[in-house]
Amino acid sequence: MSELNVYTSIYPAAKFTFSLTLTLQEANSAMFRFLGERQYSSLYKIVREEDLERLQNAVEKCKNLSSGEEINECIQMQNQQGEYEKYIVILQKYQDIDYVYLELRNVSSDEREIKELKRRLTIFEDYLTLNGKAYFIYFPEEDRFHLFWMDYSQMVDICNQPLSEWRRRMKEKEYVADKDIAVFESFCDALTKANSEQSFVFSGKILSYGDNMDGYKVQMIPRIYQDKKLVLGVWAVVNVRTNEEAGDYLEGTFVDALTKTLNKKSITEYAFKNVKPGNQTAVIIVDLDYFKNVNDTYGHLFGDQVIKASSDVMKSVVGSSGMVGRIGGDEFLIILKDYGDEPGLRSYLRSIKANINMLFPERVGENRLSCSIGASQCGVDSNDYNELFRIADKALYIAKQKGRNRFVLYDVRKHGQFHMTDESTDMTEIRDSFYSEKDLSELNKLLAEMVLKGSGCLPEILEQLAHTMMIDRILIFWGKDRKAAAHYPAEDVWDADARQVFEDENYLSLFKDDLMICTNTNYMEYSQSRVYSILQKRKVLSYMQFLLRDGEGNLCGMVSLEACKNRNSFPKLAVQLFGNMCRIVNAVLIRELALDK
Repeated sequence: MSELNVYTSIYPAAKFTFSLTLTLQEANSAMFRFLGERQYSSLYKIVREEDLERLQNAVEKCKNLSSGEEINECIQMQNQQGEYEKYIVILQKYQDIDYVYLELRNVSSDEREIKELKRRLTIFEDYLTLNGKAYFIYFPEEDRFHLFWMDYSQMVDICNQPLSEWRRRMKEKEYVADKDIAVFESFCDALTKANSEQSFVFSGKILSYGDNMDGYKVQMIPRIYQDKKLVLGVWAVVNVRTNEEAGDYLEGTFVDALTKTLNKKSITEYAFKNVKPGNQTAVIIVDLDYFKNVNDTYGHLFGDQVIKASSDVMKSVVGSSGMVGRIGGDEFLIILKDYGDEPGLRSYLRSIKANINMLFPERVGENRLSCSIGASQCGVDSNDYNELFRIADKALYIAKQKGRNRFVLYDVRKHGQFHMTDESTDMTEIRDSFYSEKDLSELNKLLAEMVLKGSGCLPEILEQLAHTMMIDRILIFWGKDRKAAAHYPAEDVWDADARQVFEDENYLSLFKDDLMICTNTNYMEYSQSRVYSILQKRKVLSYMQFLLRDGEGNLCGMVSLEACKNRNSFPKLAVQLFGNMCRIVNAVLIRELALDK
């Protein structure tokens, strides 16, 4: 009997090979997940007996199909629990007569999902009759009480445990005002009875986790869904005397006021709950590129619009698959769940980047908004959230180093093994060793050429150094007139007033071994007001400078490396790179000066 190869998929376009008896020959992970321990059995053995003949006939008919034609059959197959589920089988001829493309679509799971969506829709329609953003649902049969807040597509748990345990814990922690214990007990009793609509007003620290005493107005309505009794309700913070709701309470406690995403505390708590061994979770850090320039160029009001619109992009892309939180001015943390596989994760990242690129084109013109993204995966890179965050931050740094406006999904094969000695490890230490090997190699090559060919190579070296170290400007001054010998960008030079810094002995005394490092120019405002005014005029945020000397050791120049878009902590490797380059440049310029003589 000749072998007939059948390509099968549980998901569209995933291909598998079977023999004529439908015994597995080759498969990818999707089919192995579907078959489990049954992978060495014939597929016919898990097809319902009444459907066997129809499946066999469909495979035979497929041999005579023309390109693009297909056969559809609905059959029942056993899942790994031994239960029969309905599948749509789609058959197409694949490439030639010896191959058949077979795709399986689980109809039963679609039916269950539709049923569940209808149930949820009914519940949310009832929630819409209540006013508030914090909700609860009680399941009497399970004694489970779920208190949560919801905004956009985000839902965050405040409590999800047996009502009896939550009730006891609230009293033990004194999260309910003493004078209102009886009202709180009445509320809990009413939940368990679930027989009427009721409202309760009491004071406590339940939503604030014990920090603030607030007034609560709690409304509950019993409902029956699919023959199961539930209690729905809304939990609002109110002024106990006036009964007026504090509409912005959750925004201050759980949500960032501007973006309506989770605040740093809430997204961190969400991350710790969801990053666990066995969970498919990605930790994603998103940073808007050159956001300070947006504020400086278009104003802070527009900057707020950019932050808000970018957060809306992230919430829209992530949807119900995770949560978005704002952890800094223009920095966001996303915890993404159940994204499928690595290509699926990449599609989320790509969509975030592309949609932020498209924001406000009429306002920014060619200066497109962009973001840099770093991501790590639970179960792949680590199972510990703290470590996954630092790995994602490392990937973010790589994305910025490579030119921004991109995402980097951490890959140990490309990016090297990540080591974190303890939870207090600073990213500056991690970044010490993370300049691109390709960029470092190119820089070393150019420096070697300059030793051989002279200072004519300086423009290329400065551009490569600026790219490697991710800085904005670098200038070299040389000679008695302190004029620029080379500078990057080409159009950027110091004016005559700025060059007076060479004559400021008070400032020059701060150099140690001819090197000056300033991570924040604001530090210079009072101690070096003259230099500070020069730096402010040039919008310098942080810098390194190196003094150049002639053959007798006399000051005759300077190299100034300047960061203008972000303050830079200048890791050890950066300092070493800059110092080595400056010493080589100094030696070459001294040599050329001697040759001129």
